[in-house]
Amino acid sequence: MAIDIAKARHEVLIAIPGKKRRRRLTVLNQMEDFQRLITSLARYGRPVRAAFEATGNDHRALAYHLATAGFEVKRLTPVALPHLIKTLSLSFVRMPISKLGMPPFGGP
Repeated sequence: MAIDIAKARHEVLIAIPGKKRRRRLTVLNQMEDFQRLITSLARYGRPVRAAFEATGNDHRALAYHLATAGFEVKRLTPVALPHLIKTLSLSFVRMPISKLGMPPFGGP
């Protein structure tokens, strides 16, 4: 799962192994939406790895609630992302989540 963090709302992209379609969600920065996301993720019955680029403090509440619910939370350093993208010689717009070296659910 990849999360685009913003002040008022977060855009979530969920990729499931073996399926081509990805699910997109908008999660407001409030407890009710955090619970809705956690419930939705728990229904998959698989391990979840959440990854996001944290450039400020806006990620902290969501990251805390995801981690407390038992999901793996990975923070990508903003400084490292351009280097990673350059190394992979891919544009970020077309880069699938799997190219970041993190399977969306389960995996090693």
